[in-house]
Amino acid sequence: LTQLADDMTLFLNDRVSVTNSLAIFDRFYDSTGLRLNKQKCEVFLLGNCGQTNNPPDHVEGLGCIRDSFKALGIHFSRAWEKSVELNCNERMKNIKIMLNIWLQRNLTLKGKIVVLKSLIFPKLLYVCNNVFVPDNLIKQIEDLTFKFLWGHKPAKIKKDTIIGDIHQGGLKMPLFSAVIQSSRVMWVKRIFEAKESKWSMLALQMMNVTEFDLHCRSDPKYVHAKTPFYEHILKSWYTYQAGKPITKQEVHQEVIWNNIFIQKEHKQFLLKKWQDKGIIFLQDLIGKNN
Repeated sequence: LTQLADDMTLFLNDRVSVTNSLAIFDRFYDSTGLRLNKQKCEVFLLGNCGQTNNPPDHVEGLGCIRDSFKALGIHFSRAWEKSVELNCNERMKNIKIMLNIWLQRNLTLKGKIVVLKSLIFPKLLYVCNNVFVPDNLIKQIEDLTFKFLWGHKPAKIKKDTIIGDIHQGGLKMPLFSAVIQSSRVMWVKRIFEAKESKWSMLALQMMNVTEFDLHCRSDPKYVHAKTPFYEHILKSWYTYQAGKPITKQEVHQEVIWNNIFIQKEHKQFLLKKWQDKGIIFLQDLIGKNN
């Protein structure tokens, strides 16, 4: 189950589990006088339960949702295209209205950047960090923010300059695609921090990788995740990992296998027998005589 305030989502295995869960709520009512409001409860059937030709309208007195549902501000649907539409279209409308309102004010470039950081991006980040959002929509949002910055007129400063640090002549204008990429990278960092949790094990399964794979510097084009959301997370992580080692120590600590900088016939590779023998890093190949 997941809970936030009075909002709870139960992930149940079958109809028997629904019956047993409702029995627990009944016992809770007998003890406290607090009754579950079944009129506000909904069931979303997944897998074989939801794909039958004649799915039920009710399960144990709870209404069944056919297409999509909303939990904690996020719309979920069987088709990711529908999820994108439900989650993003309304937000995009509101953002365009807000940007048009702020354009009426004579803001400086710094003022507009503050508006983007504090009012616009937070509306989108929550959704983009929890469901799949296609690249073309992210680009559309990015284009919209730069049009707002220049008042729908030709840009006076190059994008690479305006997003730079102040000491480099920039204004630290946030690049939305980079903001999204960093939020996706944080998902992998959370997996490392919660190794034994069920959600992190599920995430590794969905990304179609092992924890060891996440320590490698793999090429993003070799990603084969099971869903678009996890594919984006994995590609962002490998892009983040692509920085070249510089010092001697960094080179020695490079993982040999599936490394874009260590290739055989122009391809990254893995020798499982060597890995099983404990040869993981470049320093494992260096003897006492170097």
